Amino acid sequence: MDAARDLNRAAVPPRLVVWAVALAVALLTLVVFYPAVNGEFVNFDDMPNFVHNEQNLRLFEKPDGTPGLNTDSLKWMFTAYHVGVYTPVSWLTVAVDIWLAGDLTSRQMHLTNVVLHSVNALLFFFILVSLFAIAGRGRATNGLPVIACALGALVFALHPLRVEIVAWASARNNLVGAFFAFLSVLAYLQAYRGERERIGWHILALLLYAVAMLAKAYVLPLPLVLLLLDWYPLRRLEGAPRSLIARVLVEKAVWLGVGLFLALGFMKMMNAALGMPDLVAFSDPDLFKDIRPGIAAYSLWFSVTKTILPLNLVAYVPIPREVSLFSSIFLPAYLFAVAGTAAAVVLYKKAPWFTVAWFAMIFLLGPVSGIVPLGTHLAADRYTYLATLPLAALFALAVAKFERESPDSQRAFAFGAAGVLCAGLAYGTRVLIPNWKDSVALWTSVSRLFPENRQVMMNLGDAYADAGEEERGMELLKRAAAPLTEDPGRWAEADRYMRSMALQNIAIRLGNEGEAEGDARKVEEAMRLLKEAVQERPKDTELLVTVCQLLARAGRADEAIPLVDRAIEEMPDYDALKDLREQLLSAVPPPPASPEQAGDRAMMQSRFDDAIQQYKVAIAEQPENQDLYGKLARAQVEAERYVEARKTLEPAVQRWPDNPGLTYSLLWLLATAPDDGARDADLGLEIIRRINGDEQTQPQLLDIIAAVYAEAGQFDKAILLLRRAIDATPPAQAGAFRERMELYQQGKPFRMR
Repeated sequence: MDAARDLNRAAVPPRLVVWAVALAVALLTLVVFYPAVNGEFVNFDDMPNFVHNEQNLRLFEKPDGTPGLNTDSLKWMFTAYHVGVYTPVSWLTVAVDIWLAGDLTSRQMHLTNVVLHSVNALLFFFILVSLFAIAGRGRATNGLPVIACALGALVFALHPLRVEIVAWASARNNLVGAFFAFLSVLAYLQAYRGERERIGWHILALLLYAVAMLAKAYVLPLPLVLLLLDWYPLRRLEGAPRSLIARVLVEKAVWLGVGLFLALGFMKMMNAALGMPDLVAFSDPDLFKDIRPGIAAYSLWFSVTKTILPLNLVAYVPIPREVSLFSSIFLPAYLFAVAGTAAAVVLYKKAPWFTVAWFAMIFLLGPVSGIVPLGTHLAADRYTYLATLPLAALFALAVAKFERESPDSQRAFAFGAAGVLCAGLAYGTRVLIPNWKDSVALWTSVSRLFPENRQVMMNLGDAYADAGEEERGMELLKRAAAPLTEDPGRWAEADRYMRSMALQNIAIRLGNEGEAEGDARKVEEAMRLLKEAVQERPKDTELLVTVCQLLARAGRADEAIPLVDRAIEEMPDYDALKDLREQLLSAVPPPPASPEQAGDRAMMQSRFDDAIQQYKVAIAEQPENQDLYGKLARAQVEAERYVEARKTLEPAVQRWPDNPGLTYSLLWLLATAPDDGARDADLGLEIIRRINGDEQTQPQLLDIIAAVYAEAGQFDKAILLLRRAIDATPPAQAGAFRERMELYQQGKPFRMR
């Protein structure tokens, strides 16, 4: 402990010693957070940001797969307003990750996040060292409190509030923005820490601020923080003439101007320069505008209280459903904000360090405080990353003051207590990191606090379904997609959005199942759910275009036109919707020229009863057209009218015994129909003997014959024939055969549904 005290009180700690302490801070941070590298991508923005966006991120691979600069990728990074943010510099770091790992991997992404946070801890340590050095300039001092600075940096770096921003791949932009903001502050302090201003360092600081803005615009208020530092500890404004004060204010106005341009205008300029189309964005009305002051005050309260007592930290904290500007949840936040601000104003001479820390916290929290719309969350751990830096600085100051003014026995206790605090924070961080292991773990942790929230149910349902627990996942998705049975008040639009998303997710899974199983009813139900999702969110143009494309490919463009018409009513100035309507009109097929064509179209649109009627009319007109009987039977099977299908096929096979399509359709029906009245193994065996079915070599026909034997209870024969079918089929295409093989080996026949 004496060595630590000596280091803390050294008049001028050797540069090597300061660097050694800094590296120790970074290394300890790296060790504590390293388990986060094992996390997977989670269904919380990671999929649209990375998994489904990989092609745009392969900056060092040309479109043909050869190494080299991908100009399309570079153009996308500097023009894309993706998932609600513009972060070209952060995208560049992801591209480097892909280049280093040779592919997009969650491990590399999380490793870089851990390294970035560790480096940020090191930079914050140097900021604290610089601030203490500047604050002690020109007066008696015991020297730089290096250990106090290290403890302050560790309180920031090891705190459980940091887990979200490090263990979540999509929080990369926050880390990168903070990295360049820290460098900017260090350069700025270097410019004004001596007797003489060094303009080169100031220009470098401004450039680094610009880069930070292009990484994440939440660093926008940094010039206001620098203005506070100009007052204390830089003392640029102390006794300064009005001309200097005006110059400093102009400086910061220039900085803010640069920041605002990069936040609001740079992307449009890049789109114009690179020949990209203008972005058209339609935003929903602000659902919570009347309680924005309460949310902003709560974010300050959350940042401080969760720093002091980091309990119940989860990825998503929704705004309460029943809340007003003066709800009980906001009252402590108002009192805290008013009391803190009053204290900062009153103590500005006696305790300038507190005044600077308080207003710096408010400024840094501003863009992410909820004073402007950010979603349906009340607060978020990631938004405390910059805002709680002043709290860590105050902690370092408290340790330094206690060390300087207390007797040796109490100093030892103070350093020991601070070390125990850091150890406790590290333990809390290690406990939280597994919550980000995968999507199930993430949303299970949130569900413990908010089990009835639609977004939580939907994301957890998706996570379970993706993890193979389909039934459990679909149950949660259906709960999330339940109709709005009561007036949700201000949550109405948010609930509609989440219901729409849940309907989409159910539809996608159902549609995929239907296509894999050849089940047209599931595909039709999926289409119905997608159309219902569009009805909930007519302004969701991405969903609308997807549904319209699916309907057009299915020959049902006419069904998509009313959906587009409603969207045009909502957004009459969106010309792209009018273009989409014209495309759909051109895709509407002409009226069918015959009952057979009408039946074919009805089948394509899953209108099976209409198809049956049309095919019957066609048969009456063309009784010798053998194909019509097969089409009619297929429509009857899709309509689950199996006995009628047998009555269609059986006389047709007797009439045309050499028609293999009709014969094998009848065999499949006789063997696998769910309706007992449609199955007849004896008739199937009789037909097999007549056509010498056992001598078939085509895998699909062997599968049908095997099904007849299985229905007749001759499973050994069924297994033998199906094995021949599997041997003659590429492995990737034999999945259905293998599933039926498992049934036959268990002594069970196959049913088509």
